[in-house]
This record gives sequence, structure tokens and C-alpha cells, in this order.
Amino acid sequence: MQTDTPITDQTGSEFANQAVSQTLVNLLPFFGFIIGIVMWLIDAAIDVLFIHQDVEFWAAVFTEESTEIWMRTLIVIVITVSAVFFQYFLRKQYKFEILLLKYQHHLEHLVEERTKELEHMANFDVLTGIYNRRKVTDILENETERAKRYHLPLSLILFDIDYFKSVNDQYGHSEGDRVLRDIGTILRHSLRQSDIFARWGGEEFIIIMPHTDLATGKSVAEKLQLAIRTITYGDKSLSITASFGIAQLNIKENSQMLLNRADDALYEAKNNGRDTIAITE
Repeated sequence: MQTDTPITDQTGSEFANQAVSQTLVNLLPFFGFIIGIVMWLIDAAIDVLFIHQDVEFWAAVFTEESTEIWMRTLIVIVITVSAVFFQYFLRKQYKFEILLLKYQHHLEHLVEERTKELEHMANFDVLTGIYNRRKVTDILENETERAKRYHLPLSLILFDIDYFKSVNDQYGHSEGDRVLRDIGTILRHSLRQSDIFARWGGEEFIIIMPHTDLATGKSVAEKLQLAIRTITYGDKSLSITASFGIAQLNIKENSQMLLNRADDALYEAKNNGRDTIAITE
């Protein structure tokens, strides 16, 4: 976790403004000295105009009167020292502002990280790392509307791990979790980039296939069916299989109706002996 955000993370304008301010602060003693000299000259000009009108200006500036010289020198010293003190306090303020900016950026970074974590938790299944039901439901709704609007094919696969309870009973829930994670890995490696997949719930998974008809959807299901059969555990006496239900969107139905038909097909696949694929027209 980042604990210190460098000042270079600020916006360009912030950095430029601070650089200019810091330069002006560094020049404050010089400005103070110049102001003191200007006050010296002003005092000399006042003497020439109102007091010693018969004296030339530069003679008044470099007067031999010790009292006048001391007073003017004291003015220069006081203004210059005041500028130094002012510079000191401004530098303290500047450092404090830098610390506040760093802390602000640190907090913003923490908030951004936490927001991403919460977004991930809201959209992804913790166990498998793929989309969860909440996220895929929104996607399915959008894909359904898009397919209907542009008259594009859209197919949906629901599949369920066969006899999943046997895995948990014989090998424990940790092995059952491993099966689910392996299914998630198979989905990531086997599907097309355009396909959207998620854990629908328990041992059930869903695949949304835009621009896909039933024939292509069946080919995808067959590919997954073979990949899932390769999963074995323990002494390999228990192999993993899955049953698949496939449906293609009809122009007059909504996403829930499509889901119901895919679920009916999945139910049919299970009734047909499991490790099978059923299609609903």
C-alpha cells in the first residue's frame, strides 16, 4: 500500500504555482533589502524637496550626518530582517501545505483503491474470480436489448456440474471449491473474447454469446463438456461432468424469458442422464 504520494503526482498547474511561489519566497530577503534602499532614496528625496532644498539629491543620499545615515541604515536592516522572518514563516507554511497535499493525495489513492475493491466485490465472484450473478444479469439485459434492436443472434448457455454434492461429500468442501475454481479457469481459457460468462449460483454457470446461433452455441458447449471431463480428483475415481442447456433469443422475448428457456433445457439435459447437452428452440 502506498503511504506517501510524491509531489509530482499533482496537476501541472498546482506544481507550477507552487514553484513560482517558492521562488518568490526565496527572493524575499533581496526584495526587503531593495525596499530598504528605496526607502533610503525616498528619505533623501524628501530632505531635498522639503528640508535641505539647497543640497543636491546624491549629496543628500550620501550625507555625512551620522544620525541620518544611522536612521536610514536601521530602516534597511529592519525591512530586510522582517523579510527574512516573513520568508521563514512562509517556508514553514509551504512545507505544511506540501504535507497536506501529500496526505490528500494519499487519501485519494486509498479511496480509489477501496472503490475498486468494492466495485470488484460487487461484480465478481470471490471464489472463481469471474462475474457474479448480479453483474451478468445486467449484461444479459443489455445484450438482449441490443440483439433485438439490431436483429442479431444471441445464444445463452446454462450449465451445472453433475453430482457436485458427491465431490463435497467424498473429498470435502475445499476440493469442491477447487472444482469451481477450475471451471472458472476453463471458461477463461476456452471461450471467445466476445463471450460473457459468470457463476450463476452454487455449481451453476452461465454463458452469454452475442452474435451466436444455436449451432455455434452447441459447438461451444461441446468444447466445454470435453474440457470439464478432464477434471479429476483424489484417486481419479470421481470425474467431473456437466449438463448444458442452450437457448437462442427470440425477437419477442425478454432476457428473463430467454433465461427460463435455457433453464428448461438444462433441466431436460439432467433428466436425460446428465453429462449431456439439451437445446430449446
